[in-house]
Amino acid sequence: MIAVIGRVDAGPAVEVARRAAAAGATVELVATAPVGRVGDAAVARLAGARIGHAAVLRSPATGLEPADLDLALRYLPDVTVVVLADPSPELRGPAEEAAAWSGAALVVIAEPAPSDAGSGEAGSAEAGASSDRHAEAAAFVLERPARDPDGAFLGVVAELAARLDRGESGVVAWSGTTDRLALERVARARVRDTEAAVSDRVAGASD
Repeated sequence: MIAVIGRVDAGPAVEVARRAAAAGATVELVATAPVGRVGDAAVARLAGARIGHAAVLRSPATGLEPADLDLALRYLPDVTVVVLADPSPELRGPAEEAAAWSGAALVVIAEPAPSDAGSGEAGSAEAGASSDRHAEAAAFVLERPARDPDGAFLGVVAELAARLDRGESGVVAWSGTTDRLALERVARARVRDTEAAVSDRVAGASD
C-alpha cells in the first residue's frame, strides 16, 4: 500500500495518488477534508479515482498537523511506501519516522532550489536509507522542477512509488522508472539499499 501525504483539494498529492492507483497500486491519501458538502465531494472524487480515504481527517483545518499525520499513518499498518507530497517542513520528520518504524520506502517531494527558478529541467533525486535501523528501505528526495506544465514530474513520482510498492529495490525501481519514462535528463541519482550503493548521473537515450 502507498500512503500519499498532502492536500485533498489541490497540489501534487491527489495527482500522484491517482496515477499510482491507475498503475494498479493500492493507494491511501493522508490529508484533511472539510466537514460538509465540500468535503463530501472531495472524498467522492477520491473514491472515483480508486484512491482510498480511510486516513482523510474531516476537519476545518486546511493542512495536517504532525500529530494528525502520525496517528493517520498508524491506522495504515500495511504501508510499503510513504510519499510526502506536501513540502511542509514540519511533516517531514513524522513521515520519516513512520517509514522507519514500518520499514517502508520513503519518497519526499522537495521544493526546487532557488537557483533552479525558471528552469524547465527535471529536478534532482537523492536517495539513501531512511534510518540506520531500516537501512534496507530506500528513501528518495525528489526535487520538483520549477516548471512542470504536463505533470511529467508527478508521473515520475507515481511510477517510482508503484515500483517500490511492488517490492523492487531502490536501485531497480529508480532505473526502471527512468528507463520506462524515457527521461532525457536527471541531474543526480543516488540510491542506497542492501544490494548496492550507487551514485550515478542518468541520461536518456538522446544523450
